Amino acid sequence: MPTRKKSNNEAEKKTLKLGTTFVNPLNIKYIEGEGNYSIVYFNDGTKKLSCRTLKYFQNLLKNIPFVRPSKSFLVNTQYIKSVEIKSNKTIILEDDVAIGISRRNVPVMKAYFNL
Repeated sequence: MPTRKKSNNEAEKKTLKLGTTFVNPLNIKYIEGEGNYSIVYFNDGTKKLSCRTLKYFQNLLKNIPFVRPSKSFLVNTQYIKSVEIKSNKTIILEDDVAIGISRRNVPVMKAYFNL
């Protein structure tokens, strides 16, 4: 049985089901966890509530460059404008949304972003 070759652009082909709609994971800016629910924020400014946890999304998006700066957020690295470790311990997105980095994850973020 022939095996299928995996493309370098596998992330672009992958779709994610949110309720009744399918979305491209690369269009997700960040995901905010709210208990057993998650709010998915998209690059066009819209947001969608999901009954899935952040851990579910983290496992689902492990092949796409997402980072988990804190217990409550999962951030797509392609939308990060800057990372401030020394002063505020925050990640600043392109639209100036600030997402906090937990104390426990500061060393992980330093290593990931080579700071």
